[in-house]
Amino acid sequence: MSANILQSYLIKLGTSVDRKGLDGFVGAVTSGISTVAKFGAAAAAFASVHAGMMKLASSEDALNDLSERVGVSVENIERLGYVATLSGSSTGALQNALENLSGMAGRAAMGMEGAERIFGDIGLNIRNSSGSIKSATELFEDLKKALAGMDRNSQIAALDRLRIDRSLLQSLTTDASGLKAEFDEMAKATGVDFEKTAKAASDLNDEVDKTGTFIRLTTKVFGADLMGQTTDMLRRFRGWIRDNGEDTLFYCDPPYIGTAGYACRFTMCDHERLRDTLATIKGKAIVSLNDCPETRQLYDGWDIRELGVSYSVGGRGADRRKRNGEVVIRHCP
Repeated sequence: MSANILQSYLIKLGTSVDRKGLDGFVGAVTSGISTVAKFGAAAAAFASVHAGMMKLASSEDALNDLSERVGVSVENIERLGYVATLSGSSTGALQNALENLSGMAGRAAMGMEGAERIFGDIGLNIRNSSGSIKSATELFEDLKKALAGMDRNSQIAALDRLRIDRSLLQSLTTDASGLKAEFDEMAKATGVDFEKTAKAASDLNDEVDKTGTFIRLTTKVFGADLMGQTTDMLRRFRGWIRDNGEDTLFYCDPPYIGTAGYACRFTMCDHERLRDTLATIKGKAIVSLNDCPETRQLYDGWDIRELGVSYSVGGRGADRRKRNGEVVIRHCP
């Protein structure tokens, strides 16, 4: 905002202008706008950083969980994922392959005939020299050696039997030493600590989950107190109506039965509660409702009188023009 523009506008309105005061006002407004803009930019930057951090934490936590399930270091999973991605596949396919190999090896070790036969047919031994079950990455490397002696159709069949995505065939049948070296050079240059990052992400997500649980539990406590207070308030209000003096007249005009067009929902159960409450009061009550079989059944035994008026509620066109009778129901104990 320029002082000259504002001065011209004020003069057109017939207002005398104090130039010094005007300059001060414009300066204050400009400064305020600048401060607000800086605050907005800072808030947007924080939101962006926070979103990026949580996305990273989620990804790294998933890697940490996978590492624990398949017994492979996060660094090794990242390295193999890099090779897979640059070989026409994806980190997701690689991670699924490691999980499938680990799970199938476990089933074979338990003597499950189908898993044992698959490894045997492909030429894979699930145990190392000490008799322990091999890790998923050891099995992955052994699979590369086994595939090297097969034709392409047999290679694809082997991957299918192991439930490994076919897109990994290239990374399993070509020399990946160069890509692994590239990955190791980048990791060394950045100084990244894979295990530390994954552990930090896992701890952060755990704290987020714990905080969310704490908030939900706190909300339950607050909600229970609030609902209890509301219930007590309604109970006392109903008691006040019931115990009011004989000279009090209560007029009730609830939503008509079987009609639409009301902002609130009022069911037959609500109508019954209203009738039961009015039946216990010391004072007098008048209820106006539409004249229909449900109304007459609901207030059977009460003083029901027809009115010489009609009404229309809700609907469109012919439905809205349809006229209906109305009754007044009296309760005079």
